[in-house]
Amino acid sequence: MKYSSVAFGLAGLLSLSSGAYAGTTSVELLGFGINGLGSFEATATYDDEAFTLSILLENTSEEEGFLTAFAFNNPGNAVTDVTGFVRTDADFRLLGGPSYDDSVNSSPLGYFDVGASTGRSWEGGGAPSAGIAVGDAETFTFTFAGTDLHLLTASSFFGAAGELSAPTGGGDGYMFAVRFRGFECEPDCAGSDKAPGDVVPVPPAVALFLTGIGMLVAYSRRRKIAVS
Repeated sequence: MKYSSVAFGLAGLLSLSSGAYAGTTSVELLGFGINGLGSFEATATYDDEAFTLSILLENTSEEEGFLTAFAFNNPGNAVTDVTGFVRTDADFRLLGGPSYDDSVNSSPLGYFDVGASTGRSWEGGGAPSAGIAVGDAETFTFTFAGTDLHLLTASSFFGAAGELSAPTGGGDGYMFAVRFRGFECEPDCAGSDKAPGDVVPVPPAVALFLTGIGMLVAYSRRRKIAVS
């Protein structure tokens, strides 16, 4: 992945401290197939002014196959509608969304709220030759309507405070899920796999540094308000 959540965080805080708009936050995710097939990296960026969530998703698998679906959750049911969906890969279509009152059955990783797929469901459909090929990356942007969306950050969707899926077999939930299809390894594999996503942690020293900058920015804001 060419981008860094640390870089995004620094850019946002530095922009904010200079008085410019910095309403974007980002997290990085990665995941590996539960059966050992497929891997991905992602950068998720939330704009709390435009109410958009952009996901840059890269297929980093070693085997030849396609990333054909992904899904995530609605933090605190704050999102009431998905009003826009723009993608750089026309093979994908929107799945789920609160306005459809339809969860995304991402079996066996559980039920999620919103996602996209090359088919009409998480399972996909048709020949497994569409989607994100190995080594390629695509961007997906969701525009939301809802309540208090300006209070959300990228970590609201993906992070310790994020909602988790409801696994079909019970147990701990997941914050993000990806599906792969078309692996050319028959008969040694089933030709597909699913991968849960985890947030890449920020090193403690960097996290402390960012927290310090954030406190300085907050103090600067309070002084400006007091003066005015």
